[in-house]
Parts: sequence; C-alpha cells; structure tokens
Amino acid sequence: MEIPDEHSTICKRLPPIKKEILRDITGIIPHGKVTAIMGASGAGKTSLLNIMACRIEKSGTIDIQGNLLVNGKPYNFNKFGDFANYVMQTDILMQTLTVR
Repeated sequence: MEIPDEHSTICKRLPPIKKEILRDITGIIPHGKVTAIMGASGAGKTSLLNIMACRIEKSGTIDIQGNLLVNGKPYNFNKFGDFANYVMQTDILMQTLTVR
C-alpha cells in the first residue's frame, strides 16, 4: 500500500445515494380556503410545494411517482397558474413594485 505524501489527494467516487423525501402523501386543498403545510425542518414541505407547482420534474436523478390532480384532472406547469400561485421562500422583489 502506498502512503500519500502531504501534497497528494485521494478521491473516491461514491455511488449516488437514493433518498426518499416524500412517501404516501395524500391531501385535499379546498377551494377558497387558506391552507397551511406544517412540519419540522427537513420534513419535505418545500419539496412537496415545488412538486405541486411543477418546479421539480422527473429526471435522471429525481424520480417522481404518483398523480397530481386538480378537480380530478392532471395538470402541468402551464396550467398551474390558472388555479394557484406559489412564491418561493427566497423570492426577491423590488421595493418599488406593488401587488397590482
């Protein structure tokens, strides 16, 4: 076994680790009602909202399974704005802009 000197670097490529973030999520958000999603830090609240808002899509590293339905019909990012809005936590707004 060779012992590295103080200037060498040893790197090992680790296989990707699969981590399940959300499991068995079911819910109904009534029309015209304020709904709160609460949970501990790291519980998956933001991940759930990003998936519901179609901001996270299935890719080589992300596997999303299940159905997202509105009034019993599937939707996509383009249709999401027809019935809901979602402002991300780190959204940056100019002070001179108003909600109008």
